[in-house]
Parts: sequence; structure tokens; C-alpha cells
Amino acid sequence: MPRYWMRENLAQPLSMSCMAEKVRMSERTFLRRFTQSTGETPARFVETLRLDQTRTLLATGLSLKDIAAQTGYSTSAQLSKAFERRFGMSPTLFKELHCQEKTAHTNTPSAG
Repeated sequence: MPRYWMRENLAQPLSMSCMAEKVRMSERTFLRRFTQSTGETPARFVETLRLDQTRTLLATGLSLKDIAAQTGYSTSAQLSKAFERRFGMSPTLFKELHCQEKTAHTNTPSAG
């Protein structure tokens, strides 16, 4: 399955059966081949794509609810739980730290 297709469809439900059907394989064959090819399961791969997109969108000012909808999570609570499990902090804390870091770089006077 093209990884590009997965990236372009993050907001959609990407179940194993859906992905296997897309490439005309049984679920078992798809799981085996995908895992051999990428080193991770399709579910883990999709979660990584979704959480990477979440980190990008947190800097845009969108609400967590909107980010959840754009990245394929049913609720902001579901997104928060996955984010915290992966990164060890809530999306809100990540956003605060990320924005604080950007502000510090922006407001640093340049030597001259």
C-alpha cells in the first residue's frame, strides 16, 4: 500500500481490512508484508503518521477537537491519550513548550 495514500487519508478510518482490501490482499498477508517492509505494523505506522501530523497542527492554533478530526481520532480525548502514551506529555503541554521555544527564538536580540 502506498504510504502516500495513507498520509492523504489520515482523517478517514484506516482499518486493517480497509488497507488490505485496497491492495487486494488478505489481512494476514497484508500485515505480514507491510511489517516486513516497514518494520512496524500498519496500525503503529498509521498512529505515527497521525501523531506527527498532530504535532505539526498544534503550532497552527487549531483546537484539539479540530486536530482530532483532521488526524482521524474520534474525539480529542482519544487523541490526547494516544499523544501522551507516545510522547509522555499532553498535547497542551507540548504546544506550550513548542510555542514558548518559538517565542524565545523570535524574541532573541541579534548581535550586530
